Amino acid sequence: MQATTNHGGLLAQQHDDSGEPQRDLRAEFVLSLLSKRREAIAGRAGSGIAAASRAMAFATLDDWRHRAAMESAADAPELALADLRIGLAASPDDPVLLADYVRAAAAANRLDEAEAFVRGDAERGSVPAMIQLSVVLGARGRLDDAAQAAQRAAATDPASEPALEQLVTALADATNQPALEQLNGLLASAAPESPVEVYGRARLAYLRNDFTATVAETERLLLMEARPDARRRALNLRGSAAAALGDLDGARRALEESLALAPRDPTVLANLGE
Repeated sequence: MQATTNHGGLLAQQHDDSGEPQRDLRAEFVLSLLSKRREAIAGRAGSGIAAASRAMAFATLDDWRHRAAMESAADAPELALADLRIGLAASPDDPVLLADYVRAAAAANRLDEAEAFVRGDAERGSVPAMIQLSVVLGARGRLDDAAQAAQRAAATDPASEPALEQLVTALADATNQPALEQLNGLLASAAPESPVEVYGRARLAYLRNDFTATVAETERLLLMEARPDARRRALNLRGSAAAALGDLDGARRALEESLALAPRDPTVLANLGE
């Protein structure tokens, strides 16, 4: 997100009534942080970095997540990856950190590294890692493998809504309509009108080229969901369905709202033509 109300980016300046430029302190902080982090990675940190490192020793998981978010917003996914790995070293099963890590890896074009990282935790039985392994495999075009990883996550923890959501996503992405119909039948019996069941209906409607029903189901889902990732998925689907119906303004609104939840998402940027 922009640091100021103008559109000059992190280096934008504000002016007081005299016309003199005022320093954008938030921009200066971000640029200083990135500069220091680069020095640390390159092994050229001085005494100032040593002081910063001492402070970072007391950082919480939220601190690492917020630092990574700032670095991603500053178009520095490599730095975000480094900080997220530090956070994951302390909490390897944190689902939000894992999802942020995979997104940063995709932005840095390092999905091969992300696959190796999450696969290790998935093999030791981590359901959040299994979910993200499915995400990575899907992003790499290995759709059947992605579906298998999601199926393993859902089988390991049948009560995990994120695992079931990823299974819906993976089956739909693989255009495995019979398997998705079977899963939706189970969801309709076990969890009728739950967010994951509505999401399953929306994805199945899209597979059937029923774009009107897809829009209706995603609108229902957006009224139910507050989680950013779930809203992003629903908005992406709604945008695609609206575009298929010729509602280009509606499609752009949905995709721009999705992009606000996940800046620099390559799929959304491509759909927006940016």
